Amino acid sequence: MHTRCNILVPLLAVLIATLVAVEYPSQPTAQAQAITTCPAGAGVDALEDPGLAADCVVLLNARDVLIGTGAGTLNWSGDRAMSEWDRVGIGGSPQRVHELVLAVSGLTGVVPESLGQLGELRRLELGWNSLSGKIPPALGNLTKLWKLNMSNNQLSGSIPSTLGGLSNVRQLNLGSNRLSGAIPKELGDLSNLEDLRLYNNRLSGKIPPALGNLTKLLVLDLSINRLSGGLPPQLAEIKNLRDLLVRNNQLSGKIPPKLGELTELKELWLHNNRLIGEIPPALGNLTKLERLLIHNNRFSGEIPEELGDLLSLKDLRLDVNILTGCIPVALRPAVLRIGSSAPRILSERLGLYWCDMIPTPTPIPTPTPIPTPTPVSRALISRIVPPVRSITLHKGDAVRIDIDVYGVQNILDNTLADDVTFEWNLVYGNGSFYNRAIRDLDANKYPEGRVIMLTIPDVLGDYILTASLDRLECQDLTEDDMDDCTAVMSINVRREGIGPEPTAPPVDPPGEIPSTLVDDAGNEYVVFSPTKGGKFESDTVSISAKPGAVRDGELIGVRSGEDSTANCEYTSDGRAMLQGSRYRIDAVDVNRRSLKSYRLKAPVEVCVPLPFPISESYSSATLAAVDDFCDLTLLNSQARLDASGFKVCGTIGELPITVAAAITGPPIPTPTAPMIEVGEAEELPDTGGAPWLNKKGPNKKALILLLVILGCAVAVAGIATYTSPIRKDGLPSP
Repeated sequence: MHTRCNILVPLLAVLIATLVAVEYPSQPTAQAQAITTCPAGAGVDALEDPGLAADCVVLLNARDVLIGTGAGTLNWSGDRAMSEWDRVGIGGSPQRVHELVLAVSGLTGVVPESLGQLGELRRLELGWNSLSGKIPPALGNLTKLWKLNMSNNQLSGSIPSTLGGLSNVRQLNLGSNRLSGAIPKELGDLSNLEDLRLYNNRLSGKIPPALGNLTKLLVLDLSINRLSGGLPPQLAEIKNLRDLLVRNNQLSGKIPPKLGELTELKELWLHNNRLIGEIPPALGNLTKLERLLIHNNRFSGEIPEELGDLLSLKDLRLDVNILTGCIPVALRPAVLRIGSSAPRILSERLGLYWCDMIPTPTPIPTPTPIPTPTPVSRALISRIVPPVRSITLHKGDAVRIDIDVYGVQNILDNTLADDVTFEWNLVYGNGSFYNRAIRDLDANKYPEGRVIMLTIPDVLGDYILTASLDRLECQDLTEDDMDDCTAVMSINVRREGIGPEPTAPPVDPPGEIPSTLVDDAGNEYVVFSPTKGGKFESDTVSISAKPGAVRDGELIGVRSGEDSTANCEYTSDGRAMLQGSRYRIDAVDVNRRSLKSYRLKAPVEVCVPLPFPISESYSSATLAAVDDFCDLTLLNSQARLDASGFKVCGTIGELPITVAAAITGPPIPTPTAPMIEVGEAEELPDTGGAPWLNKKGPNKKALILLLVILGCAVAVAGIATYTSPIRKDGLPSP
């Protein structure tokens, strides 16, 4: 018996260890060692440039932390000279890292604390990425920094008070993140600050009076937060302030009359707050003011005549308040500068007559009441939709921008497009450009009024064009709901347009042109050439290009396959629904390298099958380009019927792309058999139990493991029986 136990116990221990190892694989216990010296391949002599060598170590350790798990890449490595590292600027004597311009780089990690060790850094731009986590307090050590831009990320937590140590910073932009808590009063110590933007966060508490110490400040944007309390009168000490933007907060109290001392002010945005009291006559001193937006508050009393001195006005909004009396005649010249119809629009919005146009009383016993503004009901806007997601234009071009606004139950209702504001913001490039264009309520009731022609900026770079609505229902929105009132488009401005090139016959590259290309994975691609175009056909997809679609002197290989089930339900604007499969169309160059983005010279036709039930309504079928987030672009397409059945064909202009069949209009119900209602089955929580059987079916891995254990047990029992001595009576020995 002891002999059998000696055999069984180790075997069972091995089986248990195997089970634990398979079900709970060990995790690595040691992380990659930090780099402590700058590799020789970086081209830095640690003896001659010890500071640059230290910066090299900081960046090499920070690279993977910044990149995270996204698709972004940085070529920082010990095998490449630092002078060739992406978006790293080196200067000074002795040399140090002066600039990190990493905006729009696809970064998904966190901001490394170690960046605070780059003591000579002048410019740090991390905007328009997907960085998360908190802002490292160590960034406050960058005392020579003059620009810090971390806008449009997913940063959370509070703003570190240590940023008050950035004594040389001139631009600080933390807008469009998820920052919370109070604005640190230490920011008032930034004596050289000219531009402070903290908009579109979750900041709360009061505006620190210490911000009045920022005497060089030109722009203060605290819009779209949860700030409360009043406007500090200390802001009047910022004599050079041009833009004071605090819209969409929870500010209360009165407008301090001292704000009338800000004689350089051009933009005053106080709308969508809870401000009360009378409009201070001192605002008439702001003679350079171009936009006075104080609507959607609780102002009362009469409109002061002094506002008539604002002869630089381009927009004036006083409506959705509790103003009384009539509109002073002295205000008419200023309002007429906005537009010939502006006096009428102002009167209609306010529900007040101009003082020289009050109707003569008639001997009617009950006089006709003066119209009062009708409160705007809330939750009207569902979303607004831009016509483009991303386009490339040329310097000096004119672009036509329009939007569609959807109301309750996703019904198109462009009468809700009240005061559409288009804002250009340069996010990456040389120089600066910032412009707004506004359409008023009456214009937006008609399609042509929701359109604005904008001239592309002379400054080259990547722009974000934001269309936003200024309505009552757009105030007090959380960040997740801001898409209801804003739409964002990406516009890339490149060199000047050179006009249409003269038509010339396409030209193939020299040498023999193969019919197919095969990549390293064994995938076969059909060759498309400039002179012949090309055609790829499979059981499901056909791709046809005419001569001239491929760029001169180039060859590309094209193939397609079924990507996955098109399980997206609706587009973001509710216009179409996908069904069937998605089809990925890939391309390689003549060296069999995968093309990430290839723009064709002429459209290429793609056809995919129409699955049931779309084929039953083929007249509404269309072809859609779809991305990983189920955002759709409806392509120019038509449905066809041939020997292979129903299909939908559309044209594309860029490779690679993923396409799928779609149908416009409401969803088509999937046919189902009649069912008898017996009540909804309750889904029980997963509490463990048999790992080889769960609500998704058998767990193959656990089943195989179970069979291995059973087989081993049988083998052990056989070994034990075989090695036992047999008594003369035929029974095993005890």
